[in-house]
Amino acid sequence: MNAQGKVVVVTGAASGIGKALAARFAHEKPAGLVISDLPQAQTTLDAQASALSAAGVPTLAVTADVGIEANVQALVRQAEERFGRVDVFCSNAGLIRDGDENTPDAHWQLNWQVHVMAHVYAARAVVPGMRARGEGYLVNTASAAGMLTSLPSATYAVTKHACIAKPACASRWFVRRPWTHP
Repeated sequence: MNAQGKVVVVTGAASGIGKALAARFAHEKPAGLVISDLPQAQTTLDAQASALSAAGVPTLAVTADVGIEANVQALVRQAEERFGRVDVFCSNAGLIRDGDENTPDAHWQLNWQVHVMAHVYAARAVVPGMRARGEGYLVNTASAAGMLTSLPSATYAVTKHACIAKPACASRWFVRRPWTHP
């Protein structure tokens, strides 16, 4: 896939894979690039957006907690208000903390929200527009830990496995035409 002329959204863009994705997409000269991360990353996002904009890539920095559906909806709304559409949505945000089955429920819930529900929220927000246009990409970042496990972090391994298992029917929306639910 080439992002030239496309509108791309990347979550978890302040560091790691998300920052690398944003840089790669910027290199391909998209019509618009929306980078997003948690509110505490605002300064980092603003610096990235300034640098990318100065390099000629129209960039918007938006803070959002992707574990909250209203935040994902607002992120997509801001992207569409600025650039008119979302062609590629990279649901990339993630986290890892050590722990086993005795890890507090709050940590399990946080991992579930970020590694599983964030992808569901992204699909709800962007798939209708992509279907209407007849094209689009929803890219969910997973992990080998979802297939092999990650012994130090049960919460990470279990939720990344769910991330890998869940998109099977959603991915068919992007390969079948006309765009109908399987």
